Amino acid sequence: MDLIADDGQFVTVCFNNTIDNFSGWLTFVYASTSTSARYELWNKINCLVNVINDKWMVGGDFNMILNSTEKLGGRRAVPSLMNNFSKTMVDAGLVYLGLIGSKYTWKQGLVADNWNVADVGNAWFRLWKLHKKVASALRAWNWEVFGDVHARVIKAERMVQHLQAIDESSNDVVSQLQNAHNELLAASIQEEELLQQKAGEVHFVHGDRNTKYFHACIKQRRANNTIIRIKDECGNWITGNRDLGVSAVQYFQNLFLPSQNTGTIDSALFNDVRDYTDNLELCGIMTANDIFQVLSEINCNKAPGPDGFTSDFYLKSWNIIQNDVVQANQSFFKGDT
Repeated sequence: MDLIADDGQFVTVCFNNTIDNFSGWLTFVYASTSTSARYELWNKINCLVNVINDKWMVGGDFNMILNSTEKLGGRRAVPSLMNNFSKTMVDAGLVYLGLIGSKYTWKQGLVADNWNVADVGNAWFRLWKLHKKVASALRAWNWEVFGDVHARVIKAERMVQHLQAIDESSNDVVSQLQNAHNELLAASIQEEELLQQKAGEVHFVHGDRNTKYFHACIKQRRANNTIIRIKDECGNWITGNRDLGVSAVQYFQNLFLPSQNTGTIDSALFNDVRDYTDNLELCGIMTANDIFQVLSEINCNKAPGPDGFTSDFYLKSWNIIQNDVVQANQSFFKGDT
């Protein structure tokens, strides 16, 4: 067996079995998570076609799919990236042989690896610690894989402008420009999704990439959620985060104090709706199906709580997080503290 090529993303060897009179070429791939690096890999695979003159098998982790049916859940696949991968296979004369076993060989590894903490007793405290641990891991992963999304868009735009200024008669320049356009498209889609999630905006035009619109939504949302000052019962304006917090706590404490003038309420007024409200079982213990159904009815980009995790996170990771989420919610209705 002879080593033909040793690249950062693949290794190619040539073997010759003299006993069985069988020879061929093998390429083992471990593709990068970077789109531009994978384009380099596709080009190098096409270059190998001019060298190989025998049977050839290519396998490994391509970090890419041929079509959307090979992916379940998560971020939507980018058609241009799948098309480039498919074109590479066709140009290289490679044929997909299929698989044996599970169709989906990787799923939610990061969540599963971090969804574990020492037993802390209280179900809600345990859920909070799990959220915090997963959030920290997701932030690190996001920066490692995607980095600064806005900076990537700017860099990709400059590369396209640079290549457009060069003489496009060269086939090499045309190929580089096509790759740069694909990189810009992928970065723009990621930026759009990021801004959409930050804006929390669901009423948008499909395919609209007007980032100024999303920035305006983010700015307006933050302004709406910010309390600058409030007026107390005496008509005095209260400012400052600390004084605002003290005033809010005091207001609700007074609101729930026993009233001296409760009066008498005629219970007969509620006869018409008593049976209806009894059947609602408002104090009943929620089941796992009840919780999952509620999450399914929330927009995927909306977060049901202050932790920032969207309903999409709960739905996609339900098989991992189900027990802890259900226990925390049921403990509330059982009165556990």
